[in-house]
Parts: sequence; C-alpha cells; structure tokens
Amino acid sequence: IVVHVVPSNDLSDLMRREADIAIRHVKPEQPELIAKRIGDFTVNLYAATELLDRLGRPDSLSAIAQLPMVGVADPDRLVGPLNQMGVPISEANFVASSASGVVIWGMVKAGFGISMLPCFLCDNEPGIEKVFPSLPSASFPVWLVTHRELRTSPRIRMVFDVLAEGLDQTVV
Repeated sequence: IVVHVVPSNDLSDLMRREADIAIRHVKPEQPELIAKRIGDFTVNLYAATELLDRLGRPDSLSAIAQLPMVGVADPDRLVGPLNQMGVPISEANFVASSASGVVIWGMVKAGFGISMLPCFLCDNEPGIEKVFPSLPSASFPVWLVTHRELRTSPRIRMVFDVLAEGLDQTVV
C-alpha cells in the first residue's frame, strides 16, 4: 500500500477516482459513495501571540475586523460563518490564503494573520492563543468518504479503517 496525501480543502471527485478516500466537512450527496461520520471538530479564531502583542488584542467582536486574516482559498467559506457568529469581517480582511490547511497553520504560526483553526491543534500550542477568548467555539462535521470499492478492496478498507480510528481520537 502506498498512501499519497493531498492536503487541500478542495473536494476531490471520488467518482472519477481523483482519490480513493477523502476527509470532508460535508456529507456527500452521491448515493454511490460510502461515508462515515467520524464526529465534529471544534474551531475558534487563533493567532500567534507575537501578532497580538504587536497589533493588540481585540476587546470586542467588531475589533477582530481590524486584524489581518489568513484562510482558505475561497474566503467566503469563512466570512459567512464568522459573520453569523457576530464577527463583522469581509473578504477585504484576508491578506493571504491557501488551499492547504497545513500552509494556513504555518501562516498563523508565522504571525501573518488570524484564522479559524481546530481547537485540538491550537489550545496547547506554545505561542498561539485564542483571539477573543469569550467567543464560543464553532463545530463542523468530519466525514470519511470513499467509493464503493471499499466493499471489494482490502487495501482501501484497511486504510479507511485506520483513518477512521485515528480521526476518532482527534474529534469530539
């Protein structure tokens, strides 16, 4: 078995075999796909302590909009949910973006801006802190998705099961 990891927030087309297994935040709509809900990630706004020391810690939700944001390649995917949480940001707040969560994490750690990130990743990371500690965390589902070959391919089944077990330990 050779595992090729493609770190991207884009949805691979499993029906056309762009991937055998995907970790997604939305349940697939295609009945040909097999999906297992692993649980939920909790997320919050995080930033490097150095960035907040330099620019100041916001004292209100509206003050968050004065800080630079980094995020996913399509900022609208964060703008809407944050606006619903009372954080008045727009696309203009984003100074950098990436299709890779690993790159976004690196940009936050380097002090480029704030971003919505998983609590399990950030809560105990030295030099990283919640931007507005009284802002309640949000959550989103985590789905493990594959095509029907899961039933006939022992290799795909084994990787799917290992991923499900590993992810189960990091989600609520």
